[in-house]
Amino acid sequence: MDIDDAAHFQSIPWISELLKDESFITVPYGARDPKTSSEDSLTAVTLKSNSTLPACLRQVRRPAPQITLKPAASALATQNIEEVRIFFILGSDMNGHPGILHGGMVATLLDECLGFLVNARSPDGVSGSFTAYLNTGFVRPVYTPGAIVVYGQLEECIEDRKWKLKGRICDAEERILSTGETLFVKPRSKI
Repeated sequence: MDIDDAAHFQSIPWISELLKDESFITVPYGARDPKTSSEDSLTAVTLKSNSTLPACLRQVRRPAPQITLKPAASALATQNIEEVRIFFILGSDMNGHPGILHGGMVATLLDECLGFLVNARSPDGVSGSFTAYLNTGFVRPVYTPGAIVVYGQLEECIEDRKWKLKGRICDAEERILSTGETLFVKPRSKI
């Protein structure tokens, strides 16, 4: 069953309040669309069911107005998105303990959000980067079924091919349930 994700999230009072924040813009969630290749099959097929992740909504914080860049500035510098958030509805078929989301899924949701931020900064929306590491802190249980918000923020961009990011998963009371620090790397082109 497909859910009208925006309408569904508007019906949840605490998320509806967050969605009123005009500093964020809702953007399409292409990773939820099945591809002819196996790309994004985890989020587009495996985790897209009523009992796993039935609804998701992605947002980016509106970029600050652009400052005049030096002519040598890279194309990536024009993509100044530094913060994202993804709302997820959690089903109960991803649990490790009764009513508690599996720790591997917690890390997966952080990775999904932080990877989206890296891709959102790329001119074509695809960075070609990979997770080099993801350090995950488990602060409180992520209860299921329920709704969460995952935040991602850019900490540093190095040589337009390495991105250090931080993320956190929060509940309806904005309590931090989990944290993540990651490095995404774009492989160097072969000569």
